[in-house]
Amino acid sequence: MGNCLIKKLKVSIDNENLPIFGEVVIKVLAGTNFFSMKAKGNSNCIVTGESGVSFSSYGGSAYTNPFQLTSELQGYNVICQSNGKKVTITDKYNLAPLISSNYAHFGLVGVMEIVGGLTALTLPSNTNSVEIKLSTFIYTFEDIKKWCKNINLKKVNFEGCPNLSGEISTLNSFSDLENIGLSYCTKVTGNIDSLELPKISNIALASSSVGGTIEGLIAKQRAAGKTTGSISGNSAGWGNVTFDGTTTHAKGTVTWTATTITMDGVTINA
Repeated sequence: MGNCLIKKLKVSIDNENLPIFGEVVIKVLAGTNFFSMKAKGNSNCIVTGESGVSFSSYGGSAYTNPFQLTSELQGYNVICQSNGKKVTITDKYNLAPLISSNYAHFGLVGVMEIVGGLTALTLPSNTNSVEIKLSTFIYTFEDIKKWCKNINLKKVNFEGCPNLSGEISTLNSFSDLENIGLSYCTKVTGNIDSLELPKISNIALASSSVGGTIEGLIAKQRAAGKTTGSISGNSAGWGNVTFDGTTTHAKGTVTWTATTITMDGVTINA
């Protein structure tokens, strides 16, 4: 048997800034922001807002501050008097997915920062819809890949997040994606031709920096075995994406057959 030395040290660390195991701190924007969260069970998962923060149900009924996150709670409003107010969740390991429009859904609106970064959150494995909307939070598609590792994503919505950056082709990591929301994400780049997502049915790219061609996107769909189909998009336009050599008709829904592509009333052989 090997030797073993056990020594008990009489030491304490007096530092209030050290992270607490399992705790998540989120800084949010001023105004009313909707959070979608619930607990796996009625355990001791507490949500607390610092001074200047209050909570209510989606319908407007006030919650106490702090309040207990339960398995029945489907979402709540976080009302902040000024930017950067902190909301603390005591037990990230007790977060459960929400059922929303047939998706297991996790959502944050108006996030400025998640202290510790995206990896500070642990999403349940059966979450398949993620939204971070109208947010100044700085993050990348590579962060999302790490955050959503082992998650079967079907929907991502990052509408109005000016600090989300990265190459749109990174989303090919999530082969079951059906819905992509990147409108007003001006730092998202790349070409739509690079998407290899055979289940995609909606892409929102208005005022993004994504380019490429509709013809290239449909070529990838056909290569995946979809000789006919449709993909809906912003009626105002698909950002910098072109159709038939121009952005003029790259708007609304695109439909295709084995030999033709139709968009905005224009049909081409392609």
